[in-house]
Amino acid sequence: MSVLPLTGAQRGIWLAQQFEPDSPAYTIGCYVELPAAPPADASVLAAAVRRAVEEAESLHVVVAERGDGPVQTPAPPPAGWSPPVLELTEARARAWMAADMATVADLATGPLYGHALLRLDDGRLWWYQRYHHLVTDGFGILRIIQRAAELYGGAKGSAGDWSLEGLVAADTAYRASAEHAADRDFWHGRLKGVPDEPARLVECTPVPARDAVRRTVELSVEHSDLLREAAAAMGTRLSRLAIAAVGAYLHRSSGERDIVLGLPVTARRRGEDSPALMSNVLPLRLAVRQATTAAELVAAVADEIGRLAAHARYRGEDLARELGHPEGLRSLIGPTVNVMPFHEGIRFGESAAAIHYLSLGPVSDLSVAVYDRPAGHGLRIDLDADASVCGQEELAEHERRLLLVLEAMAERPHLPLGRIELSTAPPLAPLPDLPALSWTSAFEQQAERTPARSRSCARASGSPTPS
Repeated sequence: MSVLPLTGAQRGIWLAQQFEPDSPAYTIGCYVELPAAPPADASVLAAAVRRAVEEAESLHVVVAERGDGPVQTPAPPPAGWSPPVLELTEARARAWMAADMATVADLATGPLYGHALLRLDDGRLWWYQRYHHLVTDGFGILRIIQRAAELYGGAKGSAGDWSLEGLVAADTAYRASAEHAADRDFWHGRLKGVPDEPARLVECTPVPARDAVRRTVELSVEHSDLLREAAAAMGTRLSRLAIAAVGAYLHRSSGERDIVLGLPVTARRRGEDSPALMSNVLPLRLAVRQATTAAELVAAVADEIGRLAAHARYRGEDLARELGHPEGLRSLIGPTVNVMPFHEGIRFGESAAAIHYLSLGPVSDLSVAVYDRPAGHGLRIDLDADASVCGQEELAEHERRLLLVLEAMAERPHLPLGRIELSTAPPLAPLPDLPALSWTSAFEQQAERTPARSRSCARASGSPTPS
């Protein structure tokens, strides 16, 4: 690989990191959990991880600034590199990961990634991964995991076209194309007259969060299936209902009628599976009134997402700057809703893998991640916010109110949004033709079994990411 310019996506991250050079806002990562039984072979896993990382060309670069702009140059891993294996208790493993996620990689010297295998005292094995966002995104992390699983299982051959040079060439061609110009016209038309300051749920700070607070709620399978059936009755998927619920909650909390959510997307075309950074954040603009019904808002969300998908490659940060927001996309959008697709069947030999994302990018306002699992799996929702302006108590209140809105929209799709009560949980009519199950009581029962987890991630932080 020769010296290459940065892609549009990389340049946005690079510029943001230059503005805050000591901020870990652009550190992303996860850990893959493998069970104690059947046990995974740490040495085989280490070899699979080593090769998958070596194949991901986008990881092995450093960035230098030249007269004509920043460029990336090859920085292959050291000969014999392999992820270290650490023996830790779970508490120490979590503390170790939190400390490492606070790492701010030096873009000029690298490396821009870090891996380790954490063997817990109960026999579980965690594959920890950390990256600078400039070299990959949520989808890219998933592809690296999938490739390592293939290699663990004995796969032969290469990963496919993971060439960074080809990706840069495609990006350069797009930015000089008629398609790029048409995408720009679409976005400028769609956001004409957008409010100068977006409606928000959490105070916006001058820079992305250095530390975030998180709350996680996992709903029971029965509870989640009720939501899926409600979404299906409205002619859509559960993810669209969840996005609409965030929009409705923002409207009810702020009173604003013209709202803009952030919608992270992979920004990949069919067949593109490079682990390099390609994700984007799209402004999802919605008109919401007190008289708007839940069903109407869900339909509007589904229609708008369908329109935006055709123009997903146009960079959100470029759009923000063109619309007069030099501080970036965070001053154009309010809360973000990241729909994380469910990937069933990732196995390392006989061991089923569970992926736990620690950070997928910068956090500003309220960040909501919805794990869109199929029927038979419980719904999971993560809420993240800037710890400097939002504490656990405030975040818990956002969680409570958002669930109330989701409840009301699912149970009474023709109820005007202005009639959704946020301060209490009045009894609502059950879903038609479904067992009468109160959302609130079901949630409380589930909470007793699996209390909502809260944690503070040592990161600042909106691609899917996967989406």
